[in-house]
Amino acid sequence: MGQSLSKAITAFALDLYNRLNSNKHCKNVFFSPASISTALGMVLIGAGGNSRMQIEKVSKTMIGLPDKNLFSSFGGFGRFHSRFKQLLSAINQPSKHRMLQIASRLYGSNMMDILLQEKSVICRGFLWTDVLWNEI
Repeated sequence: MGQSLSKAITAFALDLYNRLNSNKHCKNVFFSPASISTALGMVLIGAGGNSRMQIEKVSKTMIGLPDKNLFSSFGGFGRFHSRFKQLLSAINQPSKHRMLQIASRLYGSNMMDILLQEKSVICRGFLWTDVLWNEI
């Protein structure tokens, strides 16, 4: 059975909070673990080589995964992104007492060669994501 995405994001959030608050000079620390995790997940799709290894290393360390492929910890590449889609759908589901919507946008440089397949995976796996290429 793969790692729970919500548990992984919680572990990531706690580790990041402890790192941000380590100097004890700040009384308030405000950040969005869901947004940061979503951004890392989107970037990881197109990352390769050393960049991919660094993102995976930091992600695995912060959520306490053993030293193996990040995607395999969640049941594979497709399962990893379908879990993100399920999580974002649940977060964005309005209820009688609350309404919360997460929006994210990924900017790509026109100097980068972004594969059409990667754009498609980002749009399907990370709901409500605008992918704006050629704007930078």
